[in-house]
Amino acid sequence: MKNGLRILMLEDNPNDAELIIRELNRNGLGKVVAKVVREKAEFTRDLDEFKPDIVLADYNLPGFDGVAAIKIVADKIPTTPVIIISGTIGEDFAIETLKKGAADYILKDRMSRLGTAVHRALRDAEQQREQMRSKELIRRHELRFLTMIENSSDGILLIDKTAEIMYAAPSTLRILGFTIEESIGESLTKFLHPEDVAAARALVADALKRPNEKLRSEFRFRHADGSYRWIETIATNLLGDANIEAIILNYRDVTDRRKADAVVRETERKYRSLFE
Repeated sequence: MKNGLRILMLEDNPNDAELIIRELNRNGLGKVVAKVVREKAEFTRDLDEFKPDIVLADYNLPGFDGVAAIKIVADKIPTTPVIIISGTIGEDFAIETLKKGAADYILKDRMSRLGTAVHRALRDAEQQREQMRSKELIRRHELRFLTMIENSSDGILLIDKTAEIMYAAPSTLRILGFTIEESIGESLTKFLHPEDVAAARALVADALKRPNEKLRSEFRFRHADGSYRWIETIATNLLGDANIEAIILNYRDVTDRRKADAVVRETERKYRSLFE
């Protein structure tokens, strides 16, 4: 700890508090900065102001006890460990404190265990914080990924090996006029021009044989208004990826481009005929 190990101690016996601090100082914990409190109000206040790395709480104080302290710590700073210290504590009560969230419990006549218990509690707490940081990082990545998909100008479909649609990005509604609910669970071929169904099946079969490769094709997809739109599709087989387990279809509407190409070809044909 850069400024010392900060310990908030809930203890009403000054002699016991001194004994605990002395035991901590001889257990390789570095500089120990301890603050001793005895009442609920100051204990609650110092969780915010003192910001302890660990809490040591006497099991039974007048009007306040260790179990209540555990709950307060869990509500305010849940990754801060609490070790219960008591002169006498029965096995049932000891188990109860562990169930409530205590990292450990120490009997005052066996104080030699305190250093080991503190080391372990701090290590476990750091691991818990690291897990929480990792989960938060994953959550942010997932949120960023979903935001990118939902705001993408291109369409995204996930299909299984039978071409059943597993996921449809929100852009499906804008490009093809179908809602997500109308798409999921349906076969991809349901939305294709009948003349393109065989080619689409061949694309899926090819993708199954060539995982991770990007395979490009163009098909006519039926729009919700009944018209057909030319859709450029890039299929990537990620069925073997445990995070995806699907064939990804990235697609875009190229109907206007194909119409423009057709106009250019027709114009060239006419000029060629005139020249000839």
